[in-house]
Amino acid sequence: MLELRGHHSNLHNSFQIGFEIQLFEKKGLIRFKVSRQDKLEWHTSSHFSAGPRGNWGLWNYDVVEVFLMPAKQTSYQYQEIQVSPLNQTFALNIISPRKVFYSPLKTEYRTRVRQSENIWTSEIEVNQSIKNYQIGAFACLGETREFYSLNPNLEENPDFHRPELFLRVNKL
Repeated sequence: MLELRGHHSNLHNSFQIGFEIQLFEKKGLIRFKVSRQDKLEWHTSSHFSAGPRGNWGLWNYDVVEVFLMPAKQTSYQYQEIQVSPLNQTFALNIISPRKVFYSPLKTEYRTRVRQSENIWTSEIEVNQSIKNYQIGAFACLGETREFYSLNPNLEENPDFHRPELFLRVNKL
């Protein structure tokens, strides 16, 4: 299991995030395992719905995120999927980072969430082979907003929408 690394200089290092991908012929399974060092509650809100549409702002609470982009693509178009500890989801199709994006009418994934004590596990099952994809894996956690990334950008502020930093799935 890979570790997501802390990404902001004010981190309290309250979390440990493991990340793994399982590849199948016709689908991919992406698993995040988040554990807390403290006994605090997860930073969540019950006002979000169970479906991905209409959950704008979910990232202001505890979420894990995966960004999926076909590896042989010449543009930076990708899909973003977020999952909270309450199994609330949010999805966007990004055409141009921070400029052109939309919420898909139909999603091609399923999520499962399990919690026990200080551990939250989220699984995202993508209904397509992701073997030849590039991936970004992130976590936004805690009320003080700690940010974690599989491959962080080097600037002072975390920036998840950097497709040039996504990693090839078949090389992880």
